[in-house]
Amino acid sequence: GRIALILVTASVTRNAEGTTTGLICLGADMTAECERLTSEAQRAHVEAINDSKDKFLACMSHEMRTPLSALIGLIQLISAKPAADWSHVSLQPLIASALRSAEHLYVLVCDVLDMSKVQHGKLS
Repeated sequence: GRIALILVTASVTRNAEGTTTGLICLGADMTAECERLTSEAQRAHVEAINDSKDKFLACMSHEMRTPLSALIGLIQLISAKPAADWSHVSLQPLIASALRSAEHLYVLVCDVLDMSKVQHGKLS
């Protein structure tokens, strides 16, 4: 067996004196309509989630790429100075490591954002 959702509408009939003379009942199987509405609601929910994801990625693009670009640029400027200009020569390996890390993170962020664009047909 299956469960069916039935919409029932009832109306009382009365004579001129107001005495109840009958009852008219109509029933309609609303199962298919309820399933359609549920499916539409689920689809709308998934679309809302995807919209939120897209907004997050757009925000992440600006909020992460800009500081990473600045960080990479500053580290490149610092690392371009000759070793004689450094007060602490031991900083050179740390700066090189920081630069590699920042560049790697930048590539990862760009890859994530590019995947999102491919998913939405904005990048081929």
